[in-house]
Amino acid sequence: MNNVALNKSAAGSAAVPPFSPARAVNGSFAPTSRWLCGSVPAWILIDLGQVYWINRWRVTMMPCLGWYHDCAMSDFRLQRSLDGNTWAEIDAVVNNSQSKTDRAFVPRRFRFMRVLVTKGLRGNAQVASILELEAYEAETGPFLSGLALSQGTLSPTFDSETFAYSTVVSSTTQTITVTPSALFANTSIKVNGNAVTSGQASPAINVEQGAHISVEVASSDGAVAHYTIDVTKPATSDYLSGLAVAVLRSPLNPPFARDTYAYTGLVMGGVESVTVTPTAEDSKAIIKVNGVQTASGGTTPVPLIVGQNRIEIKVATSVQSDPRLYVVTVNRPS
Repeated sequence: MNNVALNKSAAGSAAVPPFSPARAVNGSFAPTSRWLCGSVPAWILIDLGQVYWINRWRVTMMPCLGWYHDCAMSDFRLQRSLDGNTWAEIDAVVNNSQSKTDRAFVPRRFRFMRVLVTKGLRGNAQVASILELEAYEAETGPFLSGLALSQGTLSPTFDSETFAYSTVVSSTTQTITVTPSALFANTSIKVNGNAVTSGQASPAINVEQGAHISVEVASSDGAVAHYTIDVTKPATSDYLSGLAVAVLRSPLNPPFARDTYAYTGLVMGGVESVTVTPTAEDSKAIIKVNGVQTASGGTTPVPLIVGQNRIEIKVATSVQSDPRLYVVTVNRPS
């Protein structure tokens, strides 16, 4: 693992010259190479220069060089930020008596790291002193680098440290697959309990009634994270799933398809009417054939005149909604 804080840009709430914050990240363990601040609360901030996944920090204090035990700091906290403005606490050390603290935590992304001292040296609580501050890159962790769906769009946009998502699929969607990609190697992934290889699609998941999808990610050190996706499927549809017209001389042209809205047909010269049978995807949909309401799968007779006959089939999810229009033009010869 690499100490990503080494020789990075450092700042502090204050410093007693010449013991600047930069001396706490220079890799030297000499008595003069430390950060010293004469007022508490105090903080030291490191700009790592880029975003790193970090899971370990170490603070070395003066007793490591043979100084008195009271030169160890008592209470201090590790914080992280991606923008230098918004901070989140990662770890807290309370009533410390050790000359060195070396602690691990679940990996988190850092661009900036800050140590906030709330109680200084055990012998003088108003003085903060750090000989060396270190941060180490994670080599494993229970995180995804990507999460893709075969249908729908994740909301919010995917982020490795965001664990709850939702999506809306079309009313005709029956199944979807999930493709998770691991951030670290040696990571196992399960989608709804089924093992899935990183970067590969999961088995198809039934979403006829919506779904709650669980993606479990386990790292090689035993840490586990759970990503979830709530899938919503609209309860209504304004599409037809079938359309038949009797008594045509030949089938509808083109053959029926839910996203095709214009059709033609031909009858014998002596035929004075046809029967239209529309079937809706949603049994609750409102269907009208040339203005006459009909049930899904029901038949509606339509009289014909000689020449071109326009038959309109309108499908709506409610009385107030705009209908979807299918048109069949039937030619009756003289």
